[in-house]
Amino acid sequence: GTSLAANTTYFWRVVATNSTGSTTATNAGISFTTSATTGTYYYVSTSGTDAPGRGSQGSPFRTVAYAASQVPANQNNTIYINAGTYNETQPIILPLGVNIEGAGKSQVTLRSSGVALPQGVDGNEQDFKLWAEGSLIQASSPIYTGSNPRYGSPSQMIGPVDGNHTISGFTIDGNNKSLKAGVWIVNRNNITMFNVDFKDIKQTGAVFTRGDMWYYEPLPEGKWMKNVKVFNCNFTNSGSNPGEQEGCL
Repeated sequence: GTSLAANTTYFWRVVATNSTGSTTATNAGISFTTSATTGTYYYVSTSGTDAPGRGSQGSPFRTVAYAASQVPANQNNTIYINAGTYNETQPIILPLGVNIEGAGKSQVTLRSSGVALPQGVDGNEQDFKLWAEGSLIQASSPIYTGSNPRYGSPSQMIGPVDGNHTISGFTIDGNNKSLKAGVWIVNRNNITMFNVDFKDIKQTGAVFTRGDMWYYEPLPEGKWMKNVKVFNCNFTNSGSNPGEQEGCL
């Protein structure tokens, strides 16, 4: 037989046939939905190595950032972080449909003194504080069409896409406020974050935002983010510098 696709609704009916003809069952049109794919776990360990083709329990990656660059998107895959302290210097760019699960916030620490910025992004620009760049974990989708993807008119707004991320089970340590932000989600639906602690972060612990468009009120229909859940998270000494508007969350 043919395998059924994951996360898909199927409709079925029964038609009985005998010598006098065919009769369709009165319950015709019954439907069922297959469950979402469970995906694959990709492992990170302090004893691992960042190289292509790794990620199994016996052959883990070394950093979460590298693992995120290797895990296929949109398959409900999960990056699992084994117990330990990880010094992350590169941004963790989270593909659509990829989760991060740590062994526990008391057992896993992602420590960072700041992450590398992409070419063309100046950390000294006035609006840098509004951008995801510089954050440890980044999950961003476009917010505008046009020549400038950061800014535009309401007619240029792009609706959010389904991120389908679950983020849990670790602590982010900004190393005495050297890290701009811990988690920054832009224009993605279906985000769940729980059992994540943030400490000693410079600007903001975590951000969930439609993007830099606070001056449009109200937002056009269908342009806001949906299904964002945050619970059992703690923020310690993680907030903005004096005079800024940002906070811990």
